[in-house]
Amino acid sequence: MIRIKSVARELDEVILTVEFDWQGETHELTMRVKADILLGLTKEQVVKAIKNRVARERMSLAEPEVRKFLKDIMNVDLEGE
Repeated sequence: MIRIKSVARELDEVILTVEFDWQGETHELTMRVKADILLGLTKEQVVKAIKNRVARERMSLAEPEVRKFLKDIMNVDLEGE
């Protein structure tokens, strides 16, 4: 799930609060975009930018788990196993 929760403005920037899920929990992130840049994009481009940002946030949330999962095989000769 990804959805725009709120839209605000600050000077010449649009501030989007985006809500997304990760492993059963709901998280939020804030995106700041210059109004003239935002208005120059298509809705599809805006959606793609939001999805890309959420994907980066999800990966940041997953990184500690990924490292923990792979720690036993890090710095090990995998061909020797």
